[in-house]
Amino acid sequence: MAATCACTLTGCKPTEFNQVYAPTQSRSVDPSWIAAAKHCWPAIDHEGYSSSVIEHQLADPLHFRATFAAYAALPNASLLDLIAHPVSAAPALDAGLFANSHSPVLTRAQALNGAPTDSQMPAGGTTPPDPFCTLQTGMPVGFR
Repeated sequence: MAATCACTLTGCKPTEFNQVYAPTQSRSVDPSWIAAAKHCWPAIDHEGYSSSVIEHQLADPLHFRATFAAYAALPNASLLDLIAHPVSAAPALDAGLFANSHSPVLTRAQALNGAPTDSQMPAGGTTPPDPFCTLQTGMPVGFR
């Protein structure tokens, strides 16, 4: 009770994994980001997260950054705009971000549509044109 009153008076923000939630959430998340999250992070789909739960997580810039680290340098306002539009409208990423990847790199098309294992770039190989994400194991920080 005392902690609740103190937070009410001092303006505490909810935290998760010792990270403060972003102060502003996106009002909408384009469904293509949800599909891309499922393909870049197969455990999200394997664990049975619904599209609405994934949408809720991606609407927070903090969790979006954990899911799509290549866009992490963008300020919150830019991320909020990015999230509301299709993945196809997102700025192209510098292939150098993926040059030393220990995981296969997916192109934007593979991230959106899924990709058979044999079409993924092997780790340490040449970065494909239009790299978008690396195939990740586990769950992004913030997903439960």
